[in-house]
Amino acid sequence: MLESFAQSLNPRNPIMETAMQSQPLMNVPYPSRNRYGRPYISGRPLLTCDRQKIVQLFENGMKKIHIAKQLGITHSCVSKVLRK
Repeated sequence: MLESFAQSLNPRNPIMETAMQSQPLMNVPYPSRNRYGRPYISGRPLLTCDRQKIVQLFENGMKKIHIAKQLGITHSCVSKVLRK
């Protein structure tokens, strides 16, 4: 059983060759995306420049939901940044 499993992982196995060719490692998509299509990685903080842009747009009178759509982030993220 262990030998058959090891053979299935062999890169020369036709099934493995097809899988490796169909999705090169460089083109693997992000694990998830938020509702606006921006890549979302849990636990990764928002960039400082994005935080500054949120504050600037809000001070200029833009609504939170419009800021979220413009920057491609969720409105809850905008609210959290503005609370700090």
